[in-house]
Amino acid sequence: MPKEKLLEANKKGELEISGVRPLDKYYLITGRDYILLKRLSESSPAVRFEKLVAETQQKFKQAGIKKSDIARAIKWARKK
Repeated sequence: MPKEKLLEANKKGELEISGVRPLDKYYLITGRDYILLKRLSESSPAVRFEKLVAETQQKFKQAGIKKSDIARAIKWARKK
């Protein structure tokens, strides 16, 4: 549920927003008379890993790289 709160900028023009944690990332949208901050959600490591795997598989498929090519490359690298 959205919360509304009146904020006042300090003498440096800074706003203090409660609930903001260090290193949180936000998407900033501004207009003539408004500022909107949307917190970017950080997905879990497992979700990020699955996304990376899917992207890598897609790139390998586009490049025509087969599982056997990868197996040969791994075997070659382990010999070094």
